[in-house]
Amino acid sequence: MNILEADQETAEIFGEVKNNLKTAGAPLPINDVWIGAHAMETGSIIVTYDRHFSKIAGIRLWRGFELEIN
Repeated sequence: MNILEADQETAEIFGEVKNNLKTAGAPLPINDVWIGAHAMETGSIIVTYDRHFSKIAGIRLWRGFELEIN
């Protein structure tokens, strides 16, 4: 397992994602915005049953046997 540390790039992505969600009227819990920012920065796929991650444009989600890219 790799532990990801937030850096300047992560913070910039976080800010963009948070602003986009706020503008769209679709805020997410702050921890989930950080998870989304890290995933976007690293090109990772998020494995979750939390459908609210799909509100993040450009996020890669794995749902069961189906890969979803928003």
